[in-house]
Amino acid sequence: MTTIDIHTGQFGPDVLVDPSPETAELLGLLPLTHFRDDGIHTMDFRTWAGAERHYLQEQRDYLDKITDQIERYGVLERIEIAWHGPGYLPHVWDGHHRVVILRRLGWTHAPCRWFDSSAPTYGEPTWQRRVLPWAPPDTES
Repeated sequence: MTTIDIHTGQFGPDVLVDPSPETAELLGLLPLTHFRDDGIHTMDFRTWAGAERHYLQEQRDYLDKITDQIERYGVLERIEIAWHGPGYLPHVWDGHHRVVILRRLGWTHAPCRWFDSSAPTYGEPTWQRRVLPWAPPDTES
């Protein structure tokens, strides 16, 4: 996929690999460097390395299927992040596989949306379109 269609929500490598800061903000993209154990952490595993190891060992067929879909069609669903307010680290609510796959493909950014998990909601979370109010600084890694 070499184009982005913001109407269908498809994000391809042309947008998710080193976008300009303006493009990243406009499209709600976060650098994958923010997804780390002391940043936007994984809810399902102790570490991101543990998540990747589990997917490669126990869910390889599913990981390969999602990787093929992303390579063909781009990312169709935003990674969902829950944040519980200042003093808490945000965590991936939905999209662990996509984070692992995007890293393995060499992409630098991911389309995201977040919600404040401390706010009482009834039914669906109140999703925010803007970037997290707090995101860990980029690190060299």
